[in-house]
Amino acid sequence: MGGEFTTVGDVTQAYLARLHADGDLDTGFDPMLDGTVHEIVVLPDGDILVGGLFEEVDTVAAPYLVRLNANGERDTGFAHNLNAAVREIALLPDGKLLVGGDFDMWGDSPRGHIARLESNGALDPTFVASAGSGVLFLSPLADGSIIVGGGFTELNSVPRIGLAKVDADGVLDTTFTPSLEWGIEVGAVQSDGKIVVAGRFTDAGEVGQKYLARFNADGSFDAGFDPEINLLVLGLAVQSDGKILIGGSFTRVDGVTRNRIAQLDSDGNLDPEFDPNASGTVWTILNQTDGKILLALIGVRRHFLTVSIVSTRALIRCPEGRQTS
Repeated sequence: MGGEFTTVGDVTQAYLARLHADGDLDTGFDPMLDGTVHEIVVLPDGDILVGGLFEEVDTVAAPYLVRLNANGERDTGFAHNLNAAVREIALLPDGKLLVGGDFDMWGDSPRGHIARLESNGALDPTFVASAGSGVLFLSPLADGSIIVGGGFTELNSVPRIGLAKVDADGVLDTTFTPSLEWGIEVGAVQSDGKIVVAGRFTDAGEVGQKYLARFNADGSFDAGFDPEINLLVLGLAVQSDGKILIGGSFTRVDGVTRNRIAQLDSDGNLDPEFDPNASGTVWTILNQTDGKILLALIGVRRHFLTVSIVSTRALIRCPEGRQTS
């Protein structure tokens, strides 16, 4: 797990930690970071990619992105150079990496908040996608195309608010034109190709859909998915049976009291039996492989937390990453 914490239990452990399955701290995993962690991806070989606001790992410069060995030691063969925070990482089938965030330079090369890297961290200059502002969500699809989400209002200099689709080389799909008036904070692609997104928007599809919406694989608005939610959705996870877990600051779903976490069926209808009744804002939801659910809840302060289990990832978005006017 990653975030802006500096202790776990009564042990000093700053920004990044690993827990055993029972929740106890793994004291043998102790990389030293100097800043907030936003994203974690565990690679098939057990190595760990970490992105965030940090600039050093184990007192060595590793700005905003680092690869660790499974034991937590920094991988010295992973080299990169970018100028601002990483907020999203996605692994491609060929081993290359998609990275999104606040950066607009990678070394001497302009890069508009999204980049593709070789497995060793070197920039792939053939990937041409460029967003106008922060990228918070990247989802590679089976056909090689990529769903891109965030706080941007344009992609590749073409107007696109919060959600777009590019081909494998980053060329914009001009037929994919979802309707949002504000950016997104988190998203998930379902097994049928439909895209569930959450954010600060209040008029998705130009029908007044607030905070949570779904688009078909072609980018058209899914009008049949219309849960009524009264406040922000910040955490999102699609379960193996197609049900959708949502977390956030909301207190009502479809007119029913649901404090900050709820479960919807695949059509967006509220599950009346699922009601954990969280006492603080839910920022992250993660499905474990055993069917249990991990939540990151925030009380008064807003923290940043990312949790990861091998190929399953859940991410938390931060206030700075939201679209501004």
